[in-house]
Amino acid sequence: MAAALGFSLQPEERFLALTAELLDLVDYVEVTPETLWRSDASGGIVPNGFHERFAMLKRDSGLAFVAHGVGFSVGSARPDAERRARWLERIAADHEVFEFGWYTDHLGATELAGRNLTLPLATPLVPAAAHAVDTSLRALQSAVPDVGFETSAFYFHLGDPLLEPTFVRAALAAPRTHLLLDLHNVWTNARNLGFDASEYLERLPLERVIEIHLSGGTESEPAWLPSRAILRLDSHDHAVPEEVWQLAERFVPRCPNLRGLTLERMEGTVDFGDIAPLRAELLRARALLERVPSLHSSAAAPSFDSASASLAFSNDPFARSFDLDALARLEVLLADAFCAPDLSAAFAALRLDREFAPFFAHASEDGFRIAALLIVRLRFERLLNGSSRAADLWNSDPRSFTSHFRRYHPSVPATAYSPRAEAALFERWLAAAAD
Repeated sequence: MAAALGFSLQPEERFLALTAELLDLVDYVEVTPETLWRSDASGGIVPNGFHERFAMLKRDSGLAFVAHGVGFSVGSARPDAERRARWLERIAADHEVFEFGWYTDHLGATELAGRNLTLPLATPLVPAAAHAVDTSLRALQSAVPDVGFETSAFYFHLGDPLLEPTFVRAALAAPRTHLLLDLHNVWTNARNLGFDASEYLERLPLERVIEIHLSGGTESEPAWLPSRAILRLDSHDHAVPEEVWQLAERFVPRCPNLRGLTLERMEGTVDFGDIAPLRAELLRARALLERVPSLHSSAAAPSFDSASASLAFSNDPFARSFDLDALARLEVLLADAFCAPDLSAAFAALRLDREFAPFFAHASEDGFRIAALLIVRLRFERLLNGSSRAADLWNSDPRSFTSHFRRYHPSVPATAYSPRAEAALFERWLAAAAD
């Protein structure tokens, strides 16, 4: 049985109206559950209007649904237990409605030391971090039986990126845990760091791949960095590059347990002129799947000794002795550094830290700065979505509001996980600043 073809469904009116005709071409849609939630007055998690709209689509269309989260933070050393319990309860309730074929999130951590930085950030490539990911996946299985993580685009690596495939093997320790292979993310990392994407892919446990993402991106602006360097961004806002298609042609047939090939596009990036190219991309992806009709294998994945793998990917005594307590201390430093007013000084301090300096041998200040800028942008967007007062300030006087936000961001820890909660933090900060 051939793998299925999917398309990412975004909770935005214009996106849904423009892309409705494309759903006739696919077998399933991929949704991000967190975008279908809102917080209520008591801080609970409840469905928003798009939740019911997507549930109606499932009932009326017969399309299958899969889930791809962005905030479970599978790599966190000590995630907030209360928040995680609420999320698992909400994910389980969503699974009752949408019958997710599988649920994935991003490799890495978005929650560091109780702060929500939103952007998936790399974890150190050590056994303790692999154990943290394994623990998170097992927790997710209480809500959805088949779970996994995605190969993420990291602008700031904590170790040799070519060791990551072995880390992936170690982290996929439990049965029914899987890999979502995002080919654009792999290609983005390869371009930014100067390694061979094919060499990385050759090292991955391709038998654990349940889904493959195809997407596009763009380049950073030279003005973003003092060095004027340009980095590739995983922004999902343009066509799939030809280089990514070439990787798909080569590696899709080598994933024997692949269940889905998904074309991704973000909200706010689709206009009338994009529909024909998106249709062509979906047809190209369908043709690729039809050339390898025996992709899906009902046989169990090859046996896998996760304990041996967790030791094999590091012969360094420092890495082997690195435990969850150390990982938690590193997360505190990173959370502070990414929100520091002086990014150069923060990065220099990380590289000189006695305990953690070995992790920064493959990190660059440019990558660190890009990650910090994206973290700021994501928080900025969350605030505008949650606070009508902030949105009014931004629309009436962008310069003044930007000045406010530049003081707010480093001085108020990013503990909010919803626009409403971010708005409450901002209102308290404004009131204190006025006193």
